Amino acid sequence: MVCSKCGKQLEGDVKFCPSCGTSVEASAPAPAPAPEPTGPRISAAPFGEVIKKLIRVEPFLSLDGRSRRGEYWCTVLLTSLPLTLAGAIAMVVTVLCSRGGVFTAFFLGLAQTLVMASTVSMYPVFVRRLHDLGITSWLAVGLIAGQTLPYLGPFAMFVALIVFGCIPGRPTENAYGASPLVPDATPVAEPRRERAWIIWAVVFVQVIFGVCWNVCVTAQGMSRMLYSIRY
Repeated sequence: MVCSKCGKQLEGDVKFCPSCGTSVEASAPAPAPAPEPTGPRISAAPFGEVIKKLIRVEPFLSLDGRSRRGEYWCTVLLTSLPLTLAGAIAMVVTVLCSRGGVFTAFFLGLAQTLVMASTVSMYPVFVRRLHDLGITSWLAVGLIAGQTLPYLGPFAMFVALIVFGCIPGRPTENAYGASPLVPDATPVAEPRRERAWIIWAVVFVQVIFGVCWNVCVTAQGMSRMLYSIRY
């Protein structure tokens, strides 16, 4: 029992508080802790949710709505990471087993294509992750376009993917829709929609630039090899 006046713990069958002299009958028992709220809970790692979006394709590529951290990092593990590892393996094969000619050109192009596909696969969920934080997708457009800058552009995009993937979203609605942290949340009447064609146009230009760059580098390497063999 606890004294209702000074809060001192009372022991035994005392009738008065030894600290302040308050009668024991006036002292109330300590309040019970409030029960934890019960309700629907979301899964910590929604691999099934991401796989369903991958199968249907359209929800995976959608730029509307919001994505929580669990969906974001599951997408990294299911799409981006395997493609990056496959590209790294192709690059290692090119270095260790290089014989020149078509063999080297094929595996070098394969490695660069896989790494580029890994990056492009992250754009839709990255845009939805920005929406979850209340950030416009124009930031994604700038980062995508900035990757044409050597070294600085890819580094800035890599840092952004890590930083914005770790910031927790708010369990409240915003201009882009209801929070994905609340399973039974009421949908937003008129969520803000981005101009998807602008983002995909920037992605397309980046891919074309990357392909042209890779073709030029590969052609230059092949020409040097043929020149050394001829002379």
